[in-house]
Amino acid sequence: MIREHETMIRHKKAAPFVVFGPSKSGTTWLQKLLNSHPDIRCHFQLSLLPITIKHGLYAEAKGVFNQNKSPFKGVFENDEAEKKYFNRQKYLLQLQEEIEQTTNQLKVGKSDAEQAHIDEFRYKTLRGIFEAFLYDNTDKKIYGNKAYTDLDLLFKIYPDAKVVNIIRDGRDVCVSKRFHTLRMGAYYHGDEKNKLLFQLNNSELGRKVSRKLHHKLGWFGETNFKKAEDDGPLFSKAALEKIATDWALVVQYILDWQARKPEQMLLIHYEKLRAQSQVEVARILDFLGADNSDETVQAVVDKNSFSKLKSGSSNSFFRKGTSGDWKNHFTEQDLQLFERITGDLMERCGYEA
Repeated sequence: MIREHETMIRHKKAAPFVVFGPSKSGTTWLQKLLNSHPDIRCHFQLSLLPITIKHGLYAEAKGVFNQNKSPFKGVFENDEAEKKYFNRQKYLLQLQEEIEQTTNQLKVGKSDAEQAHIDEFRYKTLRGIFEAFLYDNTDKKIYGNKAYTDLDLLFKIYPDAKVVNIIRDGRDVCVSKRFHTLRMGAYYHGDEKNKLLFQLNNSELGRKVSRKLHHKLGWFGETNFKKAEDDGPLFSKAALEKIATDWALVVQYILDWQARKPEQMLLIHYEKLRAQSQVEVARILDFLGADNSDETVQAVVDKNSFSKLKSGSSNSFFRKGTSGDWKNHFTEQDLQLFERITGDLMERCGYEA
């Protein structure tokens, strides 16, 4: 078994690729499209070279209550597969954190040359972990991972790596993400139906008190918060600030890397992928060096139509997938707040202001 795995890695024909994009921008759909290609293995969100809080791509949020429901309902085949996924994620994240801490400790007091040598040890270790998890199918020729990835670290380990970036209208992302978090039972300040709870959650001390009352006495549970099906505005100010800021930070990161390594980056738009699936899929496959014949592209697209991905459950990871849904949910105040947060990013991405 070990020899087979080593042989597979030695004979891989291409540097790995990454599918990258803001949450709820079509990354999971794109992962499924690519993974169904006969020559491509595209993993779902392996925490290999992960983006963490220290990278500054996550906004602070006034989260006030969270049921901690799984965000991936409808993605995995069954509960057991989902449980294994989360156990693996926890292990990989902790392992890489320990490797980084050890590297930093060893570099203390060392010369620049010695520090560079220690960094190489780290890169070699991470490369071994990366390949052990990534190259898991001997029948495939091209391997990739759909995940928020530290691209600086990726290119240090794999200088020839490729990245497929997918961007979606940020306003539609906000709507999709908001419905998603509400179904997960994740609430922000302003989602409270109870006036006393709203006042309590207006300060950090108050939020600590309300959480303690919930854990000790069962007060202020999920019934005290807005539901996805409730009438009235979809967003609280805190929720829109968090989601829009996250989108803007990730998009800026993508655009920066597009400018730095244009030959190794492919930028696609979710809307075009929906409207012209065959054309866009063929373009992506050509970029990755995979077979993009009409027959292969048609098979990949047919197998992963968006309608087939939706499980029919109201809690499914895949919701509508439509474009322009923001017009049904954004108030004028929401639009002003979104524009204030995102600046000119929409126009830079090719969307009308």
